Amino acid sequence: MGDCIVNSTCYQFANDTCLVIGDRNPQTALDLLQSDLNALAKWCHDAGLVINTSKTKLLVIKSPYVKRLPIKDLVAHAHSCLHAGSTAACSCPGIETVDRQTYLGLVIDSKFLWSDHIERVCIKLRQFMANITILNNRIPFKFS
Repeated sequence: MGDCIVNSTCYQFANDTCLVIGDRNPQTALDLLQSDLNALAKWCHDAGLVINTSKTKLLVIKSPYVKRLPIKDLVAHAHSCLHAGSTAACSCPGIETVDRQTYLGLVIDSKFLWSDHIERVCIKLRQFMANITILNNRIPFKFS
């Protein structure tokens, strides 16, 4: 899979794949990412795999000082669309652009701030501490 991806850096863990690309011009980065996504879709089809487009997300990380970026849609082209040679008039679904995404338990947001991840960890710790408190009241410490 890594050989078909030329412009992006590919991170994989189990059945999760993450493509990361950076450029000063967001449009250039998206064009290169679209090219890699097309190559990945072809490779997956030829290998008998299917990309779950409903779980595929686009997260654009930008400076908190940049208010808005003009971003065109990233499209998850189907096999028939890619092998036909023209993707201009296809009806393939677009990939959803999100402000935050959880990847391998880490919450990453579009401004690369850690507040969402810290809040998630704090919620988990509060739940854990509540369970410990419940167990502390039910299990005796003195064993006879």
